[in-house]
Amino acid sequence: MNILEIYYYSLLTTGTVLAFLLFKKGKKQFIALAILLAITLVKELITSQLPRENYKLSFLITDIFNLLEYTLFSIYFIISCRNIMLKKWVKLSIPLFIIFGAYTSVFIYQFREVPVLNIDLEGFLLLIIYTHLLYNLEIDDNKSIYMHADFWIAIGVMIFFGGAFVFIGLLPIILEQDSVRALSEYGKILQILNYIFYNSIIIGVIWGIRNKKYLMV
Repeated sequence: MNILEIYYYSLLTTGTVLAFLLFKKGKKQFIALAILLAITLVKELITSQLPRENYKLSFLITDIFNLLEYTLFSIYFIISCRNIMLKKWVKLSIPLFIIFGAYTSVFIYQFREVPVLNIDLEGFLLLIIYTHLLYNLEIDDNKSIYMHADFWIAIGVMIFFGGAFVFIGLLPIILEQDSVRALSEYGKILQILNYIFYNSIIIGVIWGIRNKKYLMV
């Protein structure tokens, strides 16, 4: 295990603990983040140890994680959001996304390749709902928006899924040109996005602990 892997796993562990502490302080939406970060840590540890021959199992884990990730980010948004109509639509989107993702994984990708459609749809939906969250934050005139937990979480989601949406959408085309290079570049870009993503979440959780007034629930 190299230093970057240790740093990455430390981010996930720290984020899990801090989000759970904030949940224990009465901020219900943060249990979704705590569960998501814990699942992410377990998933990364398992897939990193799988031999290349077990690629089907690796893709199966990725496909299941994709469904859980969208569900948990949606739950966080539903608890945080004050728009009743949008909350209803996001609630409805969860089972629809799970049905769509399960169908494409089983019948289209068959656990043989990256579930591009699932990941892109997840990214597209999360970009929409977290853009709404970002632009509808309740701001205290006496405090900076940068001290708002949901500001950092929304920014992290938008940067990660925005970047992933663009690159993964192009992945099938790049794979046709040079599959080895494409997968290498995919890994590097995803790693950078992961660092930005989880650092943003941790910053948001820290501000959430320090500024109770800046939490929407």
